[in-house]
Amino acid sequence: MTAEELKDLVVLETYGLLDDDTEYVPYINNAIELLGFFLASMGDPEMLAMKDVDDGDEVPSDFINFLPVNGYPINILDGKFKIINGDSSCVDVKYTITKPRIKSLDDEIPFKDMYTGCLQMIASYLVKKHSYITPAYCQQDEAFTKELMAAIKGAKGAA
Repeated sequence: MTAEELKDLVVLETYGLLDDDTEYVPYINNAIELLGFFLASMGDPEMLAMKDVDDGDEVPSDFINFLPVNGYPINILDGKFKIINGDSSCVDVKYTITKPRIKSLDDEIPFKDMYTGCLQMIASYLVKKHSYITPAYCQQDEAFTKELMAAIKGAKGAA
């Protein structure tokens, strides 16, 4: 799915509240980041990567943290992996990642299609919240989070 296709879904949900199509890009990026945060905290495979690490290898730019957090004889020092057991041999590690942001509406959304509804929900909520800026609407964050978690679980069940 492209960002343009996701933007079209968000426009339908938000009744075209924004004037310019490019104004949706930051909202889509925020949706990507928020969904990634929730999925990473759930240990979702969508947010996991594996890598063979040698002493002195550069830390990947999408690296968040090791899984398990304390399960490897590795530290990170100055953006490089440091194997701390005195051995410089390869260690296979699993880690959580960040998803890339989009730069334009022509870019591909970096999630599987099963998460389209979740991304639409997040981006639409953020557009509406920004446009309405009322205390009553802002108090709905907790309810929104519960709805989002239900949508994520639904998307995972649909896969």
